[in-house]
Amino acid sequence: SSAASDVYKRQIISSREFVFLLIGIMFLINTIEVIIKTGWLYYPVVIIAVVLIVYSIISSINIEKGNKNV
Repeated sequence: SSAASDVYKRQIISSREFVFLLIGIMFLINTIEVIIKTGWLYYPVVIIAVVLIVYSIISSINIEKGNKNV
């Protein structure tokens, strides 16, 4: 049970790390857009936001499935 619990905790930590990485990339791109004012850099931010939302939903479902097995 302890090994399963450790895997579950690691899965949550890994998901959080990925989400914060994507959020950081979004802020970085937004900062570059504000400085350079290209007008097109908002598109990658929107794409990353969509990926972030989809990943968060799928990750939450997978973690819940794994949690039921613990």
